[in-house]
Amino acid sequence: MSAFDLDFSLYSLLLGLALVQVLSGLVQTVQSPDRVKMGWLTPLLGLFVILDLTSFWTIAWSVRDAAPPGFLALLYGLAVMGLYYFAASLVFPTRPEDYANLDQHFFRYRRIVIGAVIGCNLLAWTGQALIGVNPVPRVQDAAAITVWLVSLLALMLLRKPKPLLVLLIFVIAIYPVSGALSLAGL
Repeated sequence: MSAFDLDFSLYSLLLGLALVQVLSGLVQTVQSPDRVKMGWLTPLLGLFVILDLTSFWTIAWSVRDAAPPGFLALLYGLAVMGLYYFAASLVFPTRPEDYANLDQHFFRYRRIVIGAVIGCNLLAWTGQALIGVNPVPRVQDAAAITVWLVSLLALMLLRKPKPLLVLLIFVIAIYPVSGALSLAGL
């Protein structure tokens, strides 16, 4: 087992638990339809977190040959993954019945969730740079990250549900579009 395999097993476990948090929150909410009006904002925030968590596996894989073995690398990764778990845990309410409408929960926690996701990505990009892996090797990567960050900051600042809904859909669309462009070599 290589050092990366050891580190990656911990990261995968924590990322998997974070995914379970979002998915189980969705299931618990769906099981409470008579008590909770679902809406679109919270489920889309959940989808955004799921997509970003999934994209994180590609970041971890991209540093597999450069990642230094040892306690500090594990600790750094634990900080990032712990922050992801924290964000994922806040997407859906622990007790959906406490909210007549999930939009209330969304407006209460979205800034924390989105801020934590931004923090995770900033830490990941910093970690990549520290070990000599360029997190933005191409101009289009820098442009995509800039659009993503500006969109997330706007999601934190906007107050009206309709523009938030449109922006969430846009941010979610970034992931499959980026994946398709990468697959096409663009």
